[in-house]
Amino acid sequence: MTWCQFGAAVSASYVQHVLKRFYIPDEVQVFDKSVPKPCLPPMVPHFIGRQHKVEEISRALTSTSAQVVSVSGPPGFGKTSLAIAVGHHVRQLGLPVYFLSLRSVKTTEELISDLLNTFAHTSSDLTGRERSKLFGLLSAIPSNICVILDNADDLFESSGETSQHVLNLLEKIFSRCKNVSFLLTTRISLQLVLGRKFAGHTSVGVASLERKSSQMLVQELVPAGDESECCRVAEVCGDVPLAMKLLCGQIVDEKKSISQFLDNFSRSSKKLADLLDDPDAPNDQRLKVLFESYFKRLSPEEQEAFVCLSVFVSEVFDEQAAVYVIGGDKDTAKKTLLRLKRKSLVEANERNCSRSTKAVPELLRQIV
Repeated sequence: MTWCQFGAAVSASYVQHVLKRFYIPDEVQVFDKSVPKPCLPPMVPHFIGRQHKVEEISRALTSTSAQVVSVSGPPGFGKTSLAIAVGHHVRQLGLPVYFLSLRSVKTTEELISDLLNTFAHTSSDLTGRERSKLFGLLSAIPSNICVILDNADDLFESSGETSQHVLNLLEKIFSRCKNVSFLLTTRISLQLVLGRKFAGHTSVGVASLERKSSQMLVQELVPAGDESECCRVAEVCGDVPLAMKLLCGQIVDEKKSISQFLDNFSRSSKKLADLLDDPDAPNDQRLKVLFESYFKRLSPEEQEAFVCLSVFVSEVFDEQAAVYVIGGDKDTAKKTLLRLKRKSLVEANERNCSRSTKAVPELLRQIV
């Protein structure tokens, strides 16, 4: 044996000796060392008036002190739109972003399964090793990443035990995976829940738009409207983004000026006329009256389809299920579903970065 051969044999033996001392989990060994493909819905059209919130949240997510940011606010105020905008901004800063809708996710096990499906790209049966597998997958990603958990309400509004399990899971992820930050959206504020557990938690509330931003939104949706007309729509809608989109969509569909439409609209509803004269009316009252009047102006097919879709308990459903529930001719049902989506009565939703679903907006579900 030559000295070169002897040296090579010794080197190989030493490498094997070192590898035996360190256990490398199978899931990490087979995990692709490249960053998993990011998944983020496209920007929601007509995103206006929240840029300062986008920058505030993005700064928190990319700082070294905060690993979790929560966004809260009433239905219809634009939490999901804000989260998506933050995702695009953070992605421009160089961080991979992963968007998961948690509508109908009610247990920690379901959350872990969704996360595994996102980062392992395979469906897994939950076993005792699933948590370790998740930690291994996340920590093996050679980059800081941002995970958006949209509509996480069920995980925190259900039993206290479920909420505690989710907090424990997040705590373990943060302790083992320093490269991961989370953005959560919920209707209720998580300031107290997360603030007690995570010192670096940042809580951001989403309120109605400022009047100037509301006018800009209406102007984009109805370009022919003048300043006073746009202000009038914003006032009627209480500066709530979804309400303004609903009303403006109807104005455009009926090919009327804003003034003509609102005059006819108010004459058809005494309640709405009273609201126009009461600037202090609460938003929930405005929205209820607005939607009741708006609903009456839908075609009978659209009314029936929307009522049918609102019975989905889980809020989330795929197109095939929606068409089945609407009933009748399949092509006609699909066209009706598209019209409801165009009128913001049904929203598209991305689940696990791949499965396209539909959901009745929570604001409208509460009214129905």
